[in-house]
Amino acid sequence: GQKRGKTGLIRFQKVKSTQLAMAQYFRRHMILAERCFWNMSRRNQIAGLQFRRQQVIHGFIADSNLSNPPLEGRDKGGVEVDGCIHEQQKDYDKLRDMIMKRYGIKVIRFTSEEVLDKGDWVLTTIKVMILRNI
Repeated sequence: GQKRGKTGLIRFQKVKSTQLAMAQYFRRHMILAERCFWNMSRRNQIAGLQFRRQQVIHGFIADSNLSNPPLEGRDKGGVEVDGCIHEQQKDYDKLRDMIMKRYGIKVIRFTSEEVLDKGDWVLTTIKVMILRNI
């Protein structure tokens, strides 16, 4: 597994300053559905799981990354909230998911509409997937 620093980031990865700046920009300018998910997940509200938002992971920026897997040896998880832009970048998203999976991060995807209209279902789905090792 990858070594993790105190910040929850994957250590020893090369991160360009432009990627850090972009992640910071995305944290400040989240779409409505991302803000809603963050409000649901911040402060370990989903089964005590700690999420970090807009993290650079091997060259990609993850919407929300699970920084404390529930059990040692279990995969880490990421939650992506797909707005309308994702219709135009399906190949990019597929590549990002493959690379994250290679580093033990399994991605769970929800549409903006699901987060906004079915928040309880989204939370339940995440809990079930985490308990099943994502």
